[in-house]
Amino acid sequence: MTSGALLLFYPVVGLLTGVVAGLFGFGGGILIVPVLSVLLPLQGLPSQFTMQSAVATSLAIVIVTSMSALIAHNRQQLIVWDVLRKIWPGTLLGGFIGALLATHLHGRTLEVLFGLFLVLIALHLLMQTNTTDSRHLPGRRALILISTLIAMLCSMLGLSGGSLLVPFLKRYQIAFRNAVATATACNILVACTGVITFIAISAIQQLQFRWGQTGFVNWLAFLGIAMTSVLAAPLGVKLASILSPQRLQRYFALLLLIVGLKMLLPY
Repeated sequence: MTSGALLLFYPVVGLLTGVVAGLFGFGGGILIVPVLSVLLPLQGLPSQFTMQSAVATSLAIVIVTSMSALIAHNRQQLIVWDVLRKIWPGTLLGGFIGALLATHLHGRTLEVLFGLFLVLIALHLLMQTNTTDSRHLPGRRALILISTLIAMLCSMLGLSGGSLLVPFLKRYQIAFRNAVATATACNILVACTGVITFIAISAIQQLQFRWGQTGFVNWLAFLGIAMTSVLAAPLGVKLASILSPQRLQRYFALLLLIVGLKMLLPY
């Protein structure tokens, strides 16, 4: 597939990921990483760097997509700012650690971890009750530790923070839509830290790539997907306000399960 054909295909991926980001609050990385793991080698990217580049590029797109979704969530006053103030240090630290780990893992290892991670989260959501837990959020130190671990995993896999943060917040008296909105804000922090780390490490290692790529971030994919995902994210937010929370959670889990199983399958 030529670069010109990819320029036409990436915007379609962007539309889908934008809607997904607005609906579920995880920045669209669940679709971006698997798609890029297939398309980036067609641009001549060496196979040993495919997953790292897919993850880094996904995080760069997450920044733009989540910003668009965040504006829409904020208009509806869905963000729980008190929770966000407690967990932002952990999301920054975890974003750095996760990207650092990803650059030292084999591509297939990252792929298997990605798939396994999604399947486990999907099963958890499918078995979870639809009512919020009666317990209160842990203390500030515990929240920083938990958010660090969540951000580390998500940055390492290009998923931002929503995949784990949404089910976590839902356990502590935070409604699903508020959890999605708050996770969207965390997505931006995780993704920014992760992208900077990926670019810095590739510079330190003096890795050489073809044109259109800065370190592990592929700008052709970024531009093609980001320009339409920004437009589609508010549509996802609007759909989230229409659908019932129970149905939304079920769709979320099924999407995670399908993509996760696909990533676990051998070539």
